[in-house]
Amino acid sequence: MRVSDRSTFELNRRELLRRAEDLADAQETALTGQRARRPSDDPLAFAVATKERSREIREDVRQRALVAAQTRIDVQEQSLADIATVLRRAEELTIQAANDSLTAEERLNLATEVTAIRDTVRGLMNAEAGDRYVFGGFDDVQPPFDDTCAFTGDLASPQVELADGVRMSVGVSADVPFDTGGPEDVLAVLVDLEAAMAADDEAAIQLNLGRVQGAHERVVSARASLGGQQNAIAVADAVAERMKGEAKVHQDALVGADEEVDALIDFQRVQGAYNAAVRIAAELPPPGLVEVG
Repeated sequence: MRVSDRSTFELNRRELLRRAEDLADAQETALTGQRARRPSDDPLAFAVATKERSREIREDVRQRALVAAQTRIDVQEQSLADIATVLRRAEELTIQAANDSLTAEERLNLATEVTAIRDTVRGLMNAEAGDRYVFGGFDDVQPPFDDTCAFTGDLASPQVELADGVRMSVGVSADVPFDTGGPEDVLAVLVDLEAAMAADDEAAIQLNLGRVQGAHERVVSARASLGGQQNAIAVADAVAERMKGEAKVHQDALVGADEEVDALIDFQRVQGAYNAAVRIAAELPPPGLVEVG
């Protein structure tokens, strides 16, 4: 092979390899939608895109926590709504039992219904979101109210991050609606009311009427307070979704192909150039770069 032939051969070999690399890159861009796939492609863009990806992930994690918090609050809200309804019935029974015309047997029958109400309320206080008891505080893997109606949970409230450095308690602790251990302890009130009716003690029944009414008001008030938390979580979730979308847009602008169509057009252009290089190589005198069948 003469020197001039060898030079031509080498130049065409290099051109063919370059076109092959360009084709591979264009094909990968068309398939993945990304221009910069390695730090060496564009170090600055890749570094900024990595930060944007981290921001996207952080906002996604925050959203997942917000969803879990929202679920916990929703379960609490529904439970308190049901408890308020049942306590209203207990109040009606107490007023009825306070009537001095009732017999001991009639009050005993009312006491039986109060017992059923107490069991229903305790079940609602042990409401669950997934496998967690929503009124158990941090000790939420076991029922916070046992068979004796005693509170065995924790009074701390979990928190959720609404934004960077901004946290909020999730739901209400059990002592807020139920006055655990206090004079308006919901379950204790129902236990005392049941005993007063069963004992045909009209004075005790009258005394417990005010306690039942107070317990009902506490539950209603606690339920109302959850509305503000639900609104705050809705706003935080919307902001996180927007931030996540912005981070994704920034990533695409830095390392993504501008448009899928543009990427495909570029792939077709590079493929055409590669095919032309192959044809040129095939036309070289022996020994050529390629063999044409």
